[in-house]
Amino acid sequence: MDPTRGGFSFNLHGRRREVEVRMKDALLKEYRDVMARLAPDVQGMGRFVGSNMVDVLVHPRLFGHRKYPQRKGAQDDTERSSVGEYSVATMEIVSPMLDPFLDGMWEPIREAIGKLKFEIGGLCAVSGLLGLGLGILISRRKSKDG
Repeated sequence: MDPTRGGFSFNLHGRRREVEVRMKDALLKEYRDVMARLAPDVQGMGRFVGSNMVDVLVHPRLFGHRKYPQRKGAQDDTERSSVGEYSVATMEIVSPMLDPFLDGMWEPIREAIGKLKFEIGGLCAVSGLLGLGLGILISRRKSKDG
């Protein structure tokens, strides 16, 4: 008991930590709420970037070859990447913004891959049918000539 504080012992450090944790939680909750409202717009931005990526990959001649400058001071692949070094706190901030963006970015890429698979499947089927037809035609001619 501390008589100078009205008979109560006061843990200022513990109280301060508790307030900091509450403030951080409240701030992160508000941030997540705002990012949830912005998610459709951010996803649309990602979709736009993904569409442009598909356009560049499908029609590279229209966009030409671009060589992006290497960062000054970068050393081959031996330089340690900062990816994966983010703390959990940083990911709590980045993830609500980045996840919808990446979802939107991958939409046109997945569509392009689906179309490409369908076209390749169609080409394989047509090639197989042509090969079968040609094989039948050749075997009939050989049987007539033979």
